[in-house]
Amino acid sequence: NGVIARGGSRGDIDGIGVASAVAKILLEENNIDTKPFEDAIRPMVRATDANLTKPDGSKKESEGMTEEAARDVSAFLEAHMSAILSVFKEEMELIENEEYTFPYDMNPVTAPSYQTNLLQVLRISRDNIRDQRQKVQPRRQSKEGGQELLSTFEIDEKRYPKYYAQNFHYQTDGWLSNESARLYDFQVETLFLGSADAMRRRCLPHLNRYLKTQKKNAKLLDVATGTGRFLTFVRDDNPDLECTAQDLSPFYLAKARENHKAFDQNGGKFTLLEANAEDMSALKDGSFDAVTCVYLFHELPPEAQKNVVKEMSRVLKPGGKLFFVDSAQRGDGKRINMEKEIDQALENFPVFSHEPYHRAYSELDLKNLFKEIGGLDCEVEELAWVSKTMVFQKPGGDETSSINGASVTELRDDDEDVDESVLAAANDLKAEMSNSTVAQVVEKTEKQAEEMTWAGEASTRQIFEEVIPEVIEDDEN
Repeated sequence: NGVIARGGSRGDIDGIGVASAVAKILLEENNIDTKPFEDAIRPMVRATDANLTKPDGSKKESEGMTEEAARDVSAFLEAHMSAILSVFKEEMELIENEEYTFPYDMNPVTAPSYQTNLLQVLRISRDNIRDQRQKVQPRRQSKEGGQELLSTFEIDEKRYPKYYAQNFHYQTDGWLSNESARLYDFQVETLFLGSADAMRRRCLPHLNRYLKTQKKNAKLLDVATGTGRFLTFVRDDNPDLECTAQDLSPFYLAKARENHKAFDQNGGKFTLLEANAEDMSALKDGSFDAVTCVYLFHELPPEAQKNVVKEMSRVLKPGGKLFFVDSAQRGDGKRINMEKEIDQALENFPVFSHEPYHRAYSELDLKNLFKEIGGLDCEVEELAWVSKTMVFQKPGGDETSSINGASVTELRDDDEDVDESVLAAANDLKAEMSNSTVAQVVEKTEKQAEEMTWAGEASTRQIFEEVIPEVIEDDEN
């Protein structure tokens, strides 16, 4: 359980130091002066002499970490620990504000058994430790460790791109085994000290608000769904949502199917799609109201990134939105006064976890990429520790005619509470909007809707029967 600093010096994690650092952070969060407790607060890392092991098993002498270096590393870790605790605190505020529901897996009644059954928890913990010690660590110390998959599997290059057939994170079997899929979520939560789900969920408020403006049974595509973990929280909040989960690994899709059994009874259709995100030709143009993409782009080479952007934009309907979550990038840390600490973590992470495309990703202009390649406009950019959330919208549709989320083009013959007279009014309005006065009509309609102080609660019927006819009549006069 050691820490290796730059230059190879090694120190040990101090459990009491970690506990005291967390206590200090919590006290400061509650504006309590920590000076009286300074003598009791210990650094998170202890200085020590250390030996490093070479790939061949022999010992390589290394310098022990000095007290000064140990304190610097402790300060680095304390800053990150503070950011993690902020993620949890901010999540509770979002839940209290009803931005999304309390996570089902944190409720003992609804949590899956592999999180609540002690024997299952102990078993997966044991299997993970065994995998890390016997396979991952030796692989990390080997120059070819990240490419082991190519020597142990006969890869069908037509099915799996060469960049995909690697041991990302040095994990056993890469993405191509049931065991990899079984351990993945546990390993990720361990890596991010229990905050991975919370960081993924930071895009839920934006997604949920958007879905409330869409027709019932809206359609969502989750690109590179992996085990489908993030999508379970989406479906828990939106039971009627029709979801398609795309991934290239049949093993991870099988795990996704297992993870979603509890949500299939809620009504929303759930479809699995085994495909390369660079070519989702099985999906029709403009067939999804929303697209989500979580933790994919930092594992793609530049050309693949462009291809995936094209495909996501293609399948997204005009006016639809893309909800994107991925690793923080260089400079993002300034948003939470951690630019130095996060940039340093981004520099070391690719080597420690075998992320061959991460450094290039960390310098990538995502807004420009999605705009130039996909024609998508960025609306939101937020940071939660080392994870960023972005929301993009595809131009088009009748989003300009939306009034508090009620859009003309979203009226369908099967919509509830809409009779023939209202649909006729909608068709008349569409005809009116096709001429040069559309902008004026929209502007006047929005103004009158605001004056009526509907605050998003006006029904579609009210919009068509009260406001729009009056605006059009005034415009004609």
